[in-house]
Amino acid sequence: ILFKNKTSAIISVEASEAKKDISNSDIIILEKPKGHYQLSNKKDIYFYSTKGILDNSKGILELIENVIVKTSEGTKFVTNKLLYSNKKNIVTGEDTINIDGDWGTLNGKGFNYNLDSSIIILKGRPKLSLYNNKGNNK
Repeated sequence: ILFKNKTSAIISVEASEAKKDISNSDIIILEKPKGHYQLSNKKDIYFYSTKGILDNSKGILELIENVIVKTSEGTKFVTNKLLYSNKKNIVTGEDTINIDGDWGTLNGKGFNYNLDSSIIILKGRPKLSLYNNKGNNK
């Protein structure tokens, strides 16, 4: 499945199984969805989850259970549920999120991530732990 966000960037989504909702043909139920999105700075985002729902009428992709988002720079986001709005180009979630990179870890409960500005706002008293690499670069 290919769809575009508000800036006409293409988001690709694959699934082991995809079927239309019986009650609403704009909704596609996804099993084991995985996908790819390229940011404006040419960096890549890859995402995976156990289940997903694509609502074409609302322009929303919902990823559910064991959601993992990885960047081409090695940062990894883990949460249980997130919503991507292709009209706003924003990813949001209310569940616990763990972010891990070569710089350290960041944990919170709930988040908003603006893909246009690459700014993430964590909610729920976020905790940042920086790795002490003592000048060693990975």
